[in-house]
Amino acid sequence: MYKNYNLIKEKELKDINTYGKLLTHEKSGARVLLLENDDENKSFCIGFRTPPYDDTGLPHILEHSVLCGSKKFPVKEPFVELMKSSLNTFLNAMTFPDKTIYPVASCNDKDLNNLMDVYMDAVLYPNIHTKEEIFKQEGWHYELDSVDGEITYNGVVYNEMKGAFSSPDGILGRESLNALFPDTTYGVESGGNPDFIPTLTYEKFKEFHKKYYHPSNSYIVLYGNCNMEEKLKWLDEEYLSKFDKISIDSEIASQKPFDKIAEKTVLYPVSKEQGIENKTLMAYNVAFPEKMPLTDITAFDIIVQVLLKSAGAPLKKALLENKIGDVIEGDFDSGVKQPVFSISTKNANESDKDKFIEIIEKCLKQFVENGLDADALEAAINNYEFKLREADFGGASKGIIYTINALNTWLYDDEDVFSVLEFTEVFKYLKDNIKTNYFQEVINKYLINNNHKALVICKPSLDVQEIKDKELKEKLNNYKNSLTEEEIIQLINDTKLLKEYQAKPDTKEDLDTIPLLKKEDLTYDVLSIVNNKEIIDESVVLHHDLPTNKIAYIRVLFNINTVPSSLYPYLGVFNALLGSLNTKNYSYEKLEQVILTNTGGIAKYINAYVNKNDECNSYLVIDASSLYDKIDFTIEMIREIISSTDFNNKDRVRECLARQINIMQQSLIGRGHVKALNRALSYTEESYYISDIVEGIAYLDILSEIMKDYDEKYDEFVDKMNQISKYLFTEGNVLFSFTGDSEGYEIFKKNITKFSDSLNKSEINNDIFKFVPNQRNEGFKAPIDVNYVALTGNFKKEGLPYTGSLLVFENAVKTDYLWKNVRVLGGAYGCMCGFSRTGTLYFTSYRDPNLSKTLDTYKEVLDYINDFNPSEEDLLKNIIGAVGAFDFPKSPSIKGRYCLSCYLQDITQDDVALTKKQIIDSSLEEVKKVYDYVKAIIDQNNITVGSSTNLPINSKLFNIFLSFLFTLKLYKI
Repeated sequence: MYKNYNLIKEKELKDINTYGKLLTHEKSGARVLLLENDDENKSFCIGFRTPPYDDTGLPHILEHSVLCGSKKFPVKEPFVELMKSSLNTFLNAMTFPDKTIYPVASCNDKDLNNLMDVYMDAVLYPNIHTKEEIFKQEGWHYELDSVDGEITYNGVVYNEMKGAFSSPDGILGRESLNALFPDTTYGVESGGNPDFIPTLTYEKFKEFHKKYYHPSNSYIVLYGNCNMEEKLKWLDEEYLSKFDKISIDSEIASQKPFDKIAEKTVLYPVSKEQGIENKTLMAYNVAFPEKMPLTDITAFDIIVQVLLKSAGAPLKKALLENKIGDVIEGDFDSGVKQPVFSISTKNANESDKDKFIEIIEKCLKQFVENGLDADALEAAINNYEFKLREADFGGASKGIIYTINALNTWLYDDEDVFSVLEFTEVFKYLKDNIKTNYFQEVINKYLINNNHKALVICKPSLDVQEIKDKELKEKLNNYKNSLTEEEIIQLINDTKLLKEYQAKPDTKEDLDTIPLLKKEDLTYDVLSIVNNKEIIDESVVLHHDLPTNKIAYIRVLFNINTVPSSLYPYLGVFNALLGSLNTKNYSYEKLEQVILTNTGGIAKYINAYVNKNDECNSYLVIDASSLYDKIDFTIEMIREIISSTDFNNKDRVRECLARQINIMQQSLIGRGHVKALNRALSYTEESYYISDIVEGIAYLDILSEIMKDYDEKYDEFVDKMNQISKYLFTEGNVLFSFTGDSEGYEIFKKNITKFSDSLNKSEINNDIFKFVPNQRNEGFKAPIDVNYVALTGNFKKEGLPYTGSLLVFENAVKTDYLWKNVRVLGGAYGCMCGFSRTGTLYFTSYRDPNLSKTLDTYKEVLDYINDFNPSEEDLLKNIIGAVGAFDFPKSPSIKGRYCLSCYLQDITQDDVALTKKQIIDSSLEEVKKVYDYVKAIIDQNNITVGSSTNLPINSKLFNIFLSFLFTLKLYKI
């Protein structure tokens, strides 16, 4: 069928509206999967089986490094050039415990061809073999600037993993995998342990690439509305035909089963403010056989939901009732050769480890004897199936999600790759067996009669980080002391030469090798904003008439401005509890069950919308989805939740709040750059102030205060929740949004009167919230080994307008100046910048070894603007990249949310079209006007920093300094 390829099998995949073909390339042995359908968001991926053999992070460093220049594209950062000048909808690379993949996606076929070319050349012909500087930059290197200076380690992956190893949850997860599979690739850390990354040599690095990055060890996936024959021909002629098939030993070994449960104890750092009491994490882990029927694998996704994740999860409940920690989580990972089932607890005591195991195993035996709740099984199965059929991955490319799913079997030499992309028969089987012994049998087989288990205990330590830092400092000092004077001079010179290499611009000849779209490849078209407005019972009803395949997307919004300002700090807590507690007609367990059985789920969030007049209106949004025949039920469930939630359930509320604290603690470490950015903007922007109190640092603060005196202040807390409900859910304070066609909308409209009639009578509120700007400039110190640095402001406050040319500069500064100075030269894992229609401008860094140096880099953007003088071609690159970021494919649900947001912000289609036109037609003169914008933000000087415990806070930068993670304490400095 395809020249130079052998067809192994083909199949129509009705569940994902795709036709699949599995091929092999005759000469090279490359494995190829074609997923043909009508999706315009096309994708390509090449991956390799890359089993690591130690903790140096070799696969991870290689993933970064191959994208730093290749034979055909010799620029230092082809990846960044693509970020700058592509219409891509996805562009990244990922390291897993046993594989490395390089996926890209684009709605533009020419663009996808360009992306494929750069990625294929990168993985097969990278410059890593001739330029050791790439290894030093992305992996690690010694850094020494002067004879008397302090020697340090630096490197992008090194700093990234220092941040990753600061998270206790991350440590627990990694150690659990290592403990279950000590004799296999999963027994080491593919991402790299910072303690061992500096032991990796350049020679081993190059050898790993030579061994594994060969087409014979590759997995290639093409997805979407593509000319597959044309792309296969290109792959063959340009790359695959240049290689002969060879035998590569990359098999992922299986772990010999254990005779008894293994146990492993590790430490994680905590601050003195946190303390060590009740701070232990424990995980009970079970490894499964490598060959499992898909029905059994899917069954365990359901079992985890029923036993550990649902509102009434009985195994979670048993552990909480016995006070084995206060946050219980469950997970099932089928993305490794031998699937893993895990139960973890947080804020526990090590002394309870035997009790932890005893309760788990006792409960599992009871479930085998007595069975699982049939309603809970039905709810979990129906909701899981709904999500798969909806195929809404939050804006992510379907092709890349399906690629990762396919590799769950394909990577392990299972040619039944199509099985994981089909689900109708699997769910039918599970539904048919809800009332049989099937679920008991799989629990008995895989969990009870299976000794391949590991208990991992993650203990808090006040000094482990201090000891590590001290040992590292001594190690580096000893190394420096062991060097001769000539060797020290050589190291200083090496540091200088590396920085010169990093700072040296690419030649025009090299830059010209990167394939580039033309201006005529761009269109001025924008997504239609569909807001058909009606007034029904004095409420605004918006109909976003869009095709949704008979799925209704329902949003009900309540303006929080009706709530007294004294209650505003509790809005985030109120949002978290709503829908998680008993109501008049349902226990919280049964409430979740009936919702998941009949709908796609009901979510809530609080969001702020700023209109053209800079007026901020914030709403509690109830967001639901269902099939059309369940619209009536979905509206009734929303009404049930808002009209009769019972906040007076002490133990359940405590459980919910403890979980929220855990989520926030993880977020502060894993997404500290977002929290720092949000906090800095909250000083002067009402919308971000609201965001901070409902999902930011202020939210963690109020959660901590509530939990600190929980029993004593519980009644007062319940009263606050009831007060918010009384003021919020009132007649005249509701807006409805429906996404779907006219058939669904007519059903939806019939429910509005009944819904409105159930709302409270309006309350008089004399305590109206009024936002008062308060620039604080804070430094937050936490047990993390890197920093998050944010500088923000609002240019509209200086009378400067929002224009599309700002987005062109945004693309330029983040892919050129910030990338080079914060990431490449500074060693940070990430750095971002953004201009918004509301006037906000921000700079922020992620897992950054620097603090004041990064702030200085932000301020020196002004010099960059003065020197900014790109050629017409370079300006076009930034225009293309800006268009790519501006025009992003949207699922029906996200399209509806976008239309609603435009309505609330008073954004018209003409506004959006004008912005896109301004992007495409940007001149250098227009772009350079950004100087005044950046100058305004630097002058406003709103700063928030999340800082390492071992890094002294510079008192000249901050007005106040706080310690976070559970308790926020304020220190004046």
